[in-house]
Amino acid sequence: NSQNLLGTILSIQPRLIGSKGGGATPEELVGIKCREFEALLPTNISRDEAGPTAFTTLASGLPNSLSTVLSHELVKYNKLLNRIRGSLADMQKALAGLTVLSEDLDLMYMSFLNDQVPSLWSSVSYASLKPLGAWFKELVQKIAFIRDWVKNGEPVSFWLPCFFNAAAFMTGALQAFARQSLVSVDKLGFNFNILSLESTELTEKPAAGVYVHGIYTDAWRW
Repeated sequence: NSQNLLGTILSIQPRLIGSKGGGATPEELVGIKCREFEALLPTNISRDEAGPTAFTTLASGLPNSLSTVLSHELVKYNKLLNRIRGSLADMQKALAGLTVLSEDLDLMYMSFLNDQVPSLWSSVSYASLKPLGAWFKELVQKIAFIRDWVKNGEPVSFWLPCFFNAAAFMTGALQAFARQSLVSVDKLGFNFNILSLESTELTEKPAAGVYVHGIYTDAWRW
């Protein structure tokens, strides 16, 4: 397809560029990106940051289903952050000649030059088709959303694209309603209402179910 074609074209571009025009060399460009990403990369999210309403149990003693979802998301995001942080440090050491440029780092080097998310990162990340710059900017926003949930408890509206596993979140929402209403989760399904309000305008959680936002669609209407 077209993406594979363009990716192949980018991968065979010359890697050595003359500096007659005074521009940065590829190594310098990659080094600059590494330092920029390091400066913006959030710290890992720790359960020690959790407020009293983040990880809760029900009166029946059963765990809050959405708290369980949050726990799983923490593990996945911290794994991704660790991978990014470690590979950025390794890349800078390789550029300085302190270590050998491994095959993984070589692919990461080319990805940085082509504004693509390195396979080192995407292999432990959520699915995304965004270029590297937009992907990293969104990652920072997603970490901020999860960290706010940890510190301040469940948000009024959940940013659906934020989840590594959105299906697990939807299942957790069903389980939460089932335990609240004392009905079997197997008998439940979803009903959707489209609100005219923006997510930032919502001030209270719904009496039942959840508010979600951030769903993008194309070529349909209601």
